[in-house]
Amino acid sequence: MNRTIQTAGDLLCWTAFAPIIRRYRRAAIQRSTSEAYDRRKIDSLLNQIIIQHGDLLA
Repeated sequence: MNRTIQTAGDLLCWTAFAPIIRRYRRAAIQRSTSEAYDRRKIDSLLNQIIIQHGDLLA
């Protein structure tokens, strides 16, 4: 996240906008967490495919 946007969000957390900022940050964390999980899962599957079918890739 851009440093200016993060600082503005930090300041808005002390206002009536706090629930909106909290919701946005939770969604961003959830999105990045699920993307990282998907990447690890896909990497694992691709490695298994390469190990089992490496002869077809040569």
